Formats: sequence, C-alpha cells, structure tokens
Amino acid sequence: MELINRNINIHIANYLGKIHIIHDEVDQISQLKDSKAVADEHSHVMLTTTKNLGHGRIISSEDTWLAFKRMMEKARRDDHVTQTF
Repeated sequence: MELINRNINIHIANYLGKIHIIHDEVDQISQLKDSKAVADEHSHVMLTTTKNLGHGRIISSEDTWLAFKRMMEKARRDDHVTQTF
C-alpha cells in the first residue's frame, strides 16, 4: 500500500491545478488518514469529510454534489474556468 500512496503523492505533487478530496470518516476501503496526509502535504489539495456515507454512497450523496457544484462555481469565478462537466 505504501508504494501506491507514494505514486499518488508523485502525481499530486506534479499536478498544478487545485484538487478537492471528499472522504468519508467510516470508509472501510480507503483510510481517511491517507487523504488527510495528502491534504496536509500539498497546499493545492483541499479535504472535505463526510459522515456515515462509506466508500460507495459518497458519490451519490446530494451533499457531495452540492459541494462539488459550489466548488466549480467558485473556480469559475476565481480562475475564470469555462469548462463544464
């Protein structure tokens, strides 16, 4: 697992854009401490935690999508992003 984390850190360090990680506190597949470490190490990474959504339900959560929408709206205002998803 450490090799995977090291490779992820290399990719994140080389990526120049902003990164937003949304991670659930009770995720049983991926550990929250790993996401916290990445966010602490890289100033362009923001971490948002959720509660009781686990690993799979987080993507279908209305709160997750609202947070993503707010983040994209802010990025468009701040960075003049024109690409939509």
